[in-house]
Amino acid sequence: MESETLPTSHVDNQSYSDDVVGNADLNIPECPIELKPFVGRSFPTLDNAIEFYENYGRRVGFDTRKNGSKKVDDITIWFYMVCNREGEHKFNNQQPKRRRKSKKCGCNDCVAFKFDSDRGYVIQHFNEEHNHPMVEVQHQKFMRLNRHLEPVHQKFISDCVGANIGPSLTFKPLIELMGGYESVGCTVLDICNYTWDIRRYAEGYDATMIIDELMKKKENCDAFTYEYEVDSCSRLIHLFWCDPMAKMNFLQFGDIVSFDTTYSTNR
Repeated sequence: MESETLPTSHVDNQSYSDDVVGNADLNIPECPIELKPFVGRSFPTLDNAIEFYENYGRRVGFDTRKNGSKKVDDITIWFYMVCNREGEHKFNNQQPKRRRKSKKCGCNDCVAFKFDSDRGYVIQHFNEEHNHPMVEVQHQKFMRLNRHLEPVHQKFISDCVGANIGPSLTFKPLIELMGGYESVGCTVLDICNYTWDIRRYAEGYDATMIIDELMKKKENCDAFTYEYEVDSCSRLIHLFWCDPMAKMNFLQFGDIVSFDTTYSTNR
């Protein structure tokens, strides 16, 4: 049984197109020979091959991404990777899942790995020509290959989302906690995307999560009170809750209006 995921641009089993979009100057990055791909270099597993090419991109200053693969009987026999700036940005009228700014410029850097039963995954084709400059050393920490949201980041961001703290305000204390920009390991955009993912995960279940939280508070405190109403479609329309302190304040002062001074932190 054969399944195939082809690259966005046409690729055959022999070679990629070597055409460069426009008249941009070609840029061939310098790299130690032991870190540089070349046709015939082999790797025991596909993960090793992918890691090698990513380390090459990380060293010389460009991001990488998968561009296609071909499987036969659940075995990946071809695997294609390219510079992250390969291709052209496509526009559509659909609402994007995330807000992204494209940097695609038709770069032709690419590598093709072919499975060999004796040698593992062998580099069958390699084009090292870029039509754009490499990322400067002082900016390489912002490359996608060098950015990772570790569990400590995810926990901190989740707590900030729960406290209704925006990405920019989340990023500032994260810098202090991790010991500076060099150690953060992510950008404000990464925090925005992770926050977006959290909210999409809770989409459609946020009302249920609120009621569950109120139920837990009631279990821990008999004096806690909450009431809610739903419409014919089981959508939450009215919600009221009151803790013991609020009840005491009401007995002492009557009706109370409170103002949340942090209301403007999130539009």
